[in-house]
Amino acid sequence: MDFLEQVGIAIQRIRRSKALSQEKVAHDAEIDQAYLSRIEAGRSDIGLRMVQKISLALGVHPAELLRDLKPDPSDGRKDPPATE
Repeated sequence: MDFLEQVGIAIQRIRRSKALSQEKVAHDAEIDQAYLSRIEAGRSDIGLRMVQKISLALGVHPAELLRDLKPDPSDGRKDPPATE
């Protein structure tokens, strides 16, 4: 599963756990519902500003959307990058 799919699944999981519709989250994040749908499906790349807008609409810290991400094996690396 690639990075965008993982982020999309995290957004969808949090949204559903709070019983929020895509329409409500999209409205609160000031984005189109179709765009949120593409994000949740892992079909749209998003930047940090969008992570922030969506996390605010969901009522969670932005880190919640990225917490359980796994390294994407398709990026060509054998091991995750080292942290300092």
